[in-house]
Amino acid sequence: MLTKDFFETQKFNDVANKDLVLYEADFPRNKDLITDIQNKNNNKLKLKYQVNSFPTVIVVNNKGKIIGKRHSYNLMRDPSYYFKFLESIVN
Repeated sequence: MLTKDFFETQKFNDVANKDLVLYEADFPRNKDLITDIQNKNNNKLKLKYQVNSFPTVIVVNNKGKIIGKRHSYNLMRDPSYYFKFLESIVN
């Protein structure tokens, strides 16, 4: 839901294309959907950035330091929480 309501919007893409470098790590419940190497890399990221729930959006600087982190998504499908987060990071 978050992908469709936030990441695939023109508003997000206008900011992302100008100010961000994107990396998507997928943590599927069915581990057969990703390779062993992807799973290993995902686990490293999960530990490094303390990801405990999904979805989690993390913004890091060019040194890998977290400058913003948000998690969860509501069933009302209101992405305003994430747009406010994005605006605070870019500003």
